[in-house]
Order: sequence, then C-alpha cells, then structure tokens
Amino acid sequence: MKMERLNLQQAFPPYLNEDVRDVLKIMPSYLTNNEYFIVKMYGGKIRVPERIECEELSSDVMTSLTVRQKKIVLCIYSRHFDGYIREKNLSGMLKMQNIEKWMLPYILRLAGEYVVEILEEINQHLDLINNRTLYSFIYENPHFYMKIKSRIASYWDCYYREKYPNKEEYAGFQILQSIQANLDE
Repeated sequence: MKMERLNLQQAFPPYLNEDVRDVLKIMPSYLTNNEYFIVKMYGGKIRVPERIECEELSSDVMTSLTVRQKKIVLCIYSRHFDGYIREKNLSGMLKMQNIEKWMLPYILRLAGEYVVEILEEINQHLDLINNRTLYSFIYENPHFYMKIKSRIASYWDCYYREKYPNKEEYAGFQILQSIQANLDE
C-alpha cells in the first residue's frame, strides 16, 4: 500500500483553516494510506483520512495549543494506524465535553471499527453529543451513517458473535440504539 502525505487541511471545514494550519506546522511528518472518507458539512465536503501514521505530539506541545487546536489534534490522531492511539485520542475528545459538529465524523467513524474498547468508550459518552447536532449531521450524511451501521453489524458477526450472542450486549449495537432513541426524540 502506497503511503503519502495527504492534505489534512481538507479533513476539516474551511472555517477552521487557520487553526488547522497552525496544528500542521507543529505536527511531525505524517503519512496516510491515501484512503479517505467524505462527509458533507457546513455546505461543503470534508475528506478525512482512513489512517495516518506519525509520532504523537509531546504533552508540552499539547499544552501550548488552544482548545480548538487540541480538538483538531485529537481528531487527527483518532485516525492513527495504532488502535491504542485511536482510543487514547477518542477519550481525549470525549473529555473535552463540548463536542462540535465537525468532530462527529471522527467519533462516528470510530463507532464503525472493530476495536470493542473504542466502541465501549463511545457508548459510555454518547450523551455528551448534542442531539440536534447529531441529527443534523446524520441527516446530511445518511450514506455515511448507513455504512457505520453496516460495519457495526459486520464486525459483530465476524469477531464478536460468540462473545455477545445477544446483539443488545454488544457496544456497537448499543451505540446504534442510543443514536436511534436520540433521533426519535
């Protein structure tokens, strides 16, 4: 698989351009597998990399960033090849508490992955996402949401069916059930 440097500026809405540029100046050299997913947002489209590979930023560098810049960094690293790094950065995003709409593609994409610990983290903190913001994002991106739902079902069937024969016990399905309940409100 060919690795190259994808323009991460495209992975965020244009109104964040200045903050993204500042973050990219301090990030170590990174590579992506040149695969990405597209979501509609704020009247345009953003291209989020499926995976990136790079060293993590030091805690000293992180403390020098604004809150918004920290959120951008956490989103970027939530796409890391290493599942532990994805989980750590997801946890950081959720601890920021004020989850903005532009963060949702990163969080929801993680819900469609196979690492059950990540699914459990999302499930435990789903209530931090504003229902109207979530509804708006899903309304703009029904195909993206359907893909997440399909991936959750596939990963359960492939890897977790024996451990969770009752689908309702699997964190992925619990996430979908919570989202649906919030959308129905």
